Amino acid sequence: MSAKVPGEKPGLLIHYTVDGEIQSTTDETLTPREILEDAGLDPATHYLARVANGRWQSFKDAPDTPIVMDEDRQFVSVDARA
Repeated sequence: MSAKVPGEKPGLLIHYTVDGEIQSTTDETLTPREILEDAGLDPATHYLARVANGRWQSFKDAPDTPIVMDEDRQFVSVDARA
């Protein structure tokens, strides 16, 4: 989790989930790569997808695109080797 990372700005704690596991950050934006790493997943073997309103938004081809972090965002990891 991004609880206290050097260089991280202090701010409101934002909660989100990856594969149903609660994560938190004070960063206003995170990349899919950072979200995966914070969840203990390897971005070389996994990619991130956001789940909203029953739909998936894949970040497979955009691992370094900043995502604005809002409370209760839901993400899933996808094994890219499958």
